[in-house]
Amino acid sequence: MKKQIQVVTGKSKMIEGLTHFNSHSKADIQSIGLIFEPNFFTAYFYGDLDARIPVAYGTFNSTVPLQSSEIKALKPIFALSFMGDYTLVPQQVFNDEDAGKYLSFNTSAAANEAEWNRIIGLDSVLIYKRDEKSETTVERIFPSLRVKHGVGALLEFCRQNQNEDHEVFFHQSGDVFDLVIFSKSTLLFANSIHASHAEDARYFLLYTLKTLGLNTDIKVNFLGASAKNEKVIALLKPYLPKLNTTFKSHAFSDKTSITNLPDSRFAAAHWAGIYASVCAL
Repeated sequence: MKKQIQVVTGKSKMIEGLTHFNSHSKADIQSIGLIFEPNFFTAYFYGDLDARIPVAYGTFNSTVPLQSSEIKALKPIFALSFMGDYTLVPQQVFNDEDAGKYLSFNTSAAANEAEWNRIIGLDSVLIYKRDEKSETTVERIFPSLRVKHGVGALLEFCRQNQNEDHEVFFHQSGDVFDLVIFSKSTLLFANSIHASHAEDARYFLLYTLKTLGLNTDIKVNFLGASAKNEKVIALLKPYLPKLNTTFKSHAFSDKTSITNLPDSRFAAAHWAGIYASVCAL
């Protein structure tokens, strides 16, 4: 019989307001992962060094300092930021010296703001604008930890989870919506928009499907904030019969100790924290 998860929110000497899984306590925590979004960040705590045993998490205002001897003693596994423009370049044509040129040509970012990392599973290079604010926050306590763009983890996560011939992943962070479409493990489309109105997000998704010649009877997985964005869900549900907000990765069932989640949308909203061990972080 599977052990049910108990969620307990309370104060901790390390950080106040953590939500704990099962009977895990502060003593079980060995490592930490950080995800930065506009105006706040989420810290995920693990009971191992590979992010396979989620122990607790907490969401904090971006002004909350990370400097703490207890946090500093943890192993930092990842730091992701979903802020900043990006572009994808095929591995075979990428040249380190031209990374800034690629970024400035395809986005509004300046060439000297460029950083990049390779996405092995897609034979591509993600070039992105550095999030200097988040880098400063991380450097104070984990000087060797590199802040990467979250889209890289998103692409790898989606690639490993595609089960159908065509599958859509619609991710939200702040007012940014990332749209990723895979076809038989091959990346068909990846782009993002800023959308302050739900109608703009609806248009972005439906127009992309139409442009690519894809039927709306396609599985669309909502991830991140979109999984709990009731307005966007209500606008798109009439058009997308296979809209999914209750993401559960059977492919990753042996990669994490969490088998029963606090609510039906928890895994979709917290995909990066729960399945960090397989997101190439």
